[in-house]
Amino acid sequence: MIPSASARRPWTAFAPTALALAVALGALATAPLPAAVLAAFTCVRPKPWPEGSLRNVSVAASLIDGIALAPGEVFSFNDAMRAGDGRFVRGTSFLDGREVSSVGGGICQVSSGLYNAALLAGLEVLERANHSLYDPSEAYVAPGRDAMVTRSGHSDFRFRNSTAAPLTIVARAEGGALTVELLGFQKTRRQRWIVTRVLAHRRAGVRERLDPSLAPGACRLLRPGFDGWVVACSLCSGADGTTRCASLGTDRYRRVDALWAVGPDPGLPAVAAPTAHSARMAAVPQAGARP
Repeated sequence: MIPSASARRPWTAFAPTALALAVALGALATAPLPAAVLAAFTCVRPKPWPEGSLRNVSVAASLIDGIALAPGEVFSFNDAMRAGDGRFVRGTSFLDGREVSSVGGGICQVSSGLYNAALLAGLEVLERANHSLYDPSEAYVAPGRDAMVTRSGHSDFRFRNSTAAPLTIVARAEGGALTVELLGFQKTRRQRWIVTRVLAHRRAGVRERLDPSLAPGACRLLRPGFDGWVVACSLCSGADGTTRCASLGTDRYRRVDALWAVGPDPGLPAVAAPTAHSARMAAVPQAGARP
């Protein structure tokens, strides 16, 4: 049945509705896409650390939490830490092949967690260095996956937001655990993982130093030992049934012998005492040594 003239409506009557629909569609087209978790990484300290180190980790995590990077923008860990001047305390760190106490010690757990998250998100890493020592009993990441930073600026961790969308860093620390998430958008999602290969492993030795102030037969640890490591890491990714791996380079960790002070042996001349203790000292488990 043909509608009457009064029932028929001219096309202009639909203009407001059409205009509203066009505006709504345009808004949907230009609205930012919801951010997704591009990568997440958690690292946990295997045993309790000094309270100062844990405080520094918490401060460092709070300083990078919520940082947003525009496409192409470069992130510098050291630059982000400058806002925390005066909030860091003394914690454990490595210097010249030994453990020392320094202001900000422990924040490398945060830079290392962020480094792993950046790799898993497929971001472009511009600067990163490994520590001089590696101790599995203390490590929160596998060898070759740490990112050493120094507040003096000697070593930094930097990466670029190489995606086409804004990127947001989310970080939280609780106890000895640190979690880093990177939020953003990528058109092509690939599964990524990191492969570590141990190329060389040299066990720490034992050295002795005679200390006449010690009782005969007594000993005291002056410096723990650290095994030497050479490792190679690769970043692998897979999509549509294909796998590709790219080398991340080779890292070397110094071997440091344990140093013990030993007292004189009552049955031997003082100069011969260290040799007399060698067999007993060699049986002492060294930091980083595997059973």
